[in-house]
Amino acid sequence: MRRFLFLAVFLLFLASLGVTSYLLYEREKNAENKHDSAINVVATFYPVAEFARQVGGPYVNVLTLVAPGSEPHEYEPTPQDMARIRESDGFLFLGVLDSWVMKILPDFQKAHVPTLDIASVVDGNFDPHIWLDPILVQKEVFAIRDFFVKIDVLHAAAYRANADRYVSLLQKLYEQYRTELASCDIQEVIVAHDAFSYLASQYHLKFLPIVGVSPEGESSAQKLATLTKIARERNIRFIYFESSASRKLSDTLASEVGAQTLVLNPLETLSIPDMAAGKDYISVMKENLHNLKRAYVCKDSK
Repeated sequence: MRRFLFLAVFLLFLASLGVTSYLLYEREKNAENKHDSAINVVATFYPVAEFARQVGGPYVNVLTLVAPGSEPHEYEPTPQDMARIRESDGFLFLGVLDSWVMKILPDFQKAHVPTLDIASVVDGNFDPHIWLDPILVQKEVFAIRDFFVKIDVLHAAAYRANADRYVSLLQKLYEQYRTELASCDIQEVIVAHDAFSYLASQYHLKFLPIVGVSPEGESSAQKLATLTKIARERNIRFIYFESSASRKLSDTLASEVGAQTLVLNPLETLSIPDMAAGKDYISVMKENLHNLKRAYVCKDSK
């Protein structure tokens, strides 16, 4: 308990110090309970890093380039970031979102840095948010497992066991979503940005985004008017916003139609306070499910 409180206070302290301190925190975190022969890998942003940690366990140190609470869509690497990648034992990224990587990937390959684009195992569409479908995440986890086995065969059995354990949790998450979203009264809801197409496809949901794939995009007056009309006609009682992006448009639309607002987290990042509270991919996805059930007015959410 004392150790948890210390970590929570330390994380909150880092929130006031910025990216450099976060990197120091990750080094400290990676040092805890790690094997002496642990490999060092770099991941671009939160979900990629989280899945790598789950598979790697004590045998992999993971450094995340995009700091907590920062927007990965607009991220550009620093010279220090480039150096960290070149000096690593492996580099994991998501090509459909990390567009900057694709421009300089040949440089890393020439430097003989093993690389993995976890999007390469998924048949995707325009939406880069493939980590929001627990079934697709299972494919990504197995790809990470194979990547680690290839560069660190000594601990292959551990990587396989860790991947199987985490995939079991992801399967349970998928089944929980499928069961609890099976019977709902509302057919569609309004979300802050167009990040949930895979979730929609997997569970037969419909999301109406205020802005496009990037949360920093803009919405036209005509689109806001259309969404206002739809919300009134279809009795949409909740408008989603994201804690890591501006909620101005969501608040404006909710006020216009007399709706409430709820968080729907696209999990592009996880804030330092969230980490201090012990949250992770699985727990936040469960929070999302709770809020989806409220907005879609599912059986036990009325």
